[in-house]
Amino acid sequence: MLAVSGGGKRLVVVALVLAAVLIPVVVGAGSASVLQDACTTPVYENGLDIVFGRATTQAAAERITRRALTVGFQGAKTVRETCRVFKSALRGINSFDVAVGIQAEARRVRIHPTIECVTAQEIGQLQAIFGTRRTLAEAQALYHYKDFLGFLMAFKTLTEDLQTPDDYELIVYRLMEQLKAENVLHAEVYVSVGVCLWRKQNFGDILDGLERGRERGERDLGISVLWIFDAVRQFGPGAAQEVFELAAKFRDRNVVAVGIGGDEQKAPPELFRDAYAFAAAQGLRLTAHAGESAGPESIWGVLNLGAERIGHGLTAYQDPELIGELATRQIPIEICLTSNLRTGCCGKIADHPVRRYFDQGLMLMLNTDDPAMFSTSLTKEYELAQSEFGFTDEHLRELARNSFEASFLPPEKKIQFLNLLDSAAARA
Repeated sequence: MLAVSGGGKRLVVVALVLAAVLIPVVVGAGSASVLQDACTTPVYENGLDIVFGRATTQAAAERITRRALTVGFQGAKTVRETCRVFKSALRGINSFDVAVGIQAEARRVRIHPTIECVTAQEIGQLQAIFGTRRTLAEAQALYHYKDFLGFLMAFKTLTEDLQTPDDYELIVYRLMEQLKAENVLHAEVYVSVGVCLWRKQNFGDILDGLERGRERGERDLGISVLWIFDAVRQFGPGAAQEVFELAAKFRDRNVVAVGIGGDEQKAPPELFRDAYAFAAAQGLRLTAHAGESAGPESIWGVLNLGAERIGHGLTAYQDPELIGELATRQIPIEICLTSNLRTGCCGKIADHPVRRYFDQGLMLMLNTDDPAMFSTSLTKEYELAQSEFGFTDEHLRELARNSFEASFLPPEKKIQFLNLLDSAAARA
């Protein structure tokens, strides 16, 4: 997702998020020393007031939830009616929060709504509403995985709770609220359309929900959002073609680009040549995750597909010729520090090549990937880059400028945002 954060000393940061699927998620990556347990910390980290209205403590949030449950179930005579009433009550007080995660990268943004851990009482009611049978302990366990495959499985499970257009409207609006809190002005958000189609969901209805959330967020919060439709590699080239055809169909509804994510080991870029050629012919911009869980050959592969931005690029350093190619062509690389650590793609923060890439002249942006799943934020990613790799404030401003320049905005909008960035820098 492309995001611009401004204000305060740090100025504005632009981030593109990479992720795959619409599920509550955030942007970022980080080491264990920086991360907090997503299942025990309040949503958005700055207190539960955002989620529960006036509630500023866990106890207050639980009291509000209990009152809502009591009111919500009065008069309900059937299970169906109970679910409907309770779901309405939840929307009214926001007691069920899907924290939307954004992966911030210079080239694209993916929305991954991941359901934040809630109280045991809420879990019991959500089971009735959404048809899940997940206990609180099981929900917490989903946030603990050992490797990239474990992350993918957790992501798959968590997204099962997104079922209706209203669910998607809610997570988009929550995402934009979070972006507003970080002074983000623009976001290019990945939607895992491939997962929606795999679940046989009506994506036209889902897009209606997404657009309602986007329109509300733009009106209330002043943030602009563009969509990137993301296909799942391991579902195959035929499934990717379906996703890209939907992107072409809905270009007039703020869909700007397409991409592929998922398991690089199971589906190399070459399989998607025809799908990417189709998307390019339709005027869509091209992105791809590559070099996250596979070697530099995966990055070469997506470059051959015409990818204009690359998610992660973690293994590019293994091929000096590739580094030269990326530097010469100034291909934007979406860096997700915390994500790479949590998925095990990078063993420890000191091993991450971000500073090496910067010094070698690659065009980098900082991103969050799936913020809720990785317990991070765009601000945290910038702080991590500065504390662990010695990036100065001026370096961070350069990374922020890169995000704007690598965005899929029209030139006049890029200039507008870059001018805002420079103005904030001058005041700092």
